[in-house]
Amino acid sequence: MSLAAGGTERVTLAGSAGGPLDVERLERDLASMWKAASDRTGGTAVSRACSSTLIALFPPPAPPGTEEIVAALSRRHPCRVLRVERGDAGGPPLTASAGAVCHLRGDGQGLICTEEIRIVVAPGAEERIPSAVRSLSLGGLPVVLLALDPAALATREFAATAADAHCVVVESASARDLVAERPAGARDLAWSHGAALRRALAVAADDRTAAQVLEQSVRIEVQYGGDGAPPAAALLLAGWVAAVSGRTAIGRDEAPPRAATVRRPASTGSASAARCEFHPRPGGPSGLRGIAAFDEGGRRVQATLDAGAHAAAIEGPAGTWRMTLRPRDRADEVIEEIHRHLPPPAFAAALACARALGRSLEA
Repeated sequence: MSLAAGGTERVTLAGSAGGPLDVERLERDLASMWKAASDRTGGTAVSRACSSTLIALFPPPAPPGTEEIVAALSRRHPCRVLRVERGDAGGPPLTASAGAVCHLRGDGQGLICTEEIRIVVAPGAEERIPSAVRSLSLGGLPVVLLALDPAALATREFAATAADAHCVVVESASARDLVAERPAGARDLAWSHGAALRRALAVAADDRTAAQVLEQSVRIEVQYGGDGAPPAAALLLAGWVAAVSGRTAIGRDEAPPRAATVRRPASTGSASAARCEFHPRPGGPSGLRGIAAFDEGGRRVQATLDAGAHAAAIEGPAGTWRMTLRPRDRADEVIEEIHRHLPPPAFAAALACARALGRSLEA
C-alpha cells in the first residue's frame, strides 16, 4: 500500500494470525513484520515508536468511544497496546494475534507505527492474564493500565494486572464507582472532566472578594447535563470546592433531593456549613455544565462551561469575563494522567469528600 498526499492517514499491518498464546511466536512474527514494513506500505518510510506498554481492558460490551480513545492514544502517545478481551467458552484459554497501527506523520513524510497485540481470554482463564501481560510488556518502559469500564474494577484480572502497572487510569461514572476499591494512586478521568471549571474558579479566586465568597460559601451548586443522579465528575468538583475551604464532614440534606451538607470543624467559626446541591439540566450534551458558590450575603461566584466554544464564562463580584480553553478530548486526558509523576494532592482530598457526598446522597 502506498500513501500519497491527501490519501489514507491510517494503515493496519498484520503481523500474526490468531492462535493459542505463544509469546515467542508473537515476538518473531512482529520482528518479521517490521523487517517487511516498508514493502507492505509501498516503500513508504516506516518508523516504529514506543514509550510505554498500554494494557487496555475491553470487557463486553466495551464502553462507547473506547476504540476511538485507544486509536488516538496510539497516535499521540506511541506505545505497545495489549488489548485484553473476553472470549467464548470452549476454546483455548488464551489466544492472541499481533499487528501494528500506523499513522501518517504530520509532515506527510512516512508513517509512525505502534504495535497492538489482541489477547482473547476464555471464561475461567482470567488468572492467566497477568502472566501473559508480564511476558509481553516491553522491558524498561512504564506499564499503563487503562480501564474505562467501572465494572472492570471488581474483576480479579484487573486487581492482578494493576499490581504490575506503574500507572492505572480508570473512569468513574457514578457515586458507586467512586466508592469502589481501587489501587492506591489510581488516576480517574472523572477528575480530569472538571479541569476547566476548576481552572475557571482558580482564575476567579485571583480577585480578593471572589476568593472570600468561595472561602465563606454557604451554598454550592453544580450543574450537569442529563436528568439522573449526579455523575462522578460533579461529585468530585463539589468535593474539591468543599475540601479547599476546609470542609470534610458530611450530613444528609433531606430537601430537596440531590443535596448534602459539608461542614468545617466547629472551632472555625461562622459559615462552617455549606449546602451542596446538584442540578440536572435535561437536553443538550451530557457532562459538567457549571458551578456556583454563594456566601451568606448572597454574593456569587459562578463558572459556566461552553464546551462547544472551548470557553468558560466567569461571573463574580468584580464583574464578568470569558476564558478561552484549550480543546481537549478523553485521549488528551488519558495522556495527561500518564505523564503526571503522581496524582495531584487536591484529587485525594476531593475524592474523599466526593465519596462521602455520594454515600449521603444514596442513603
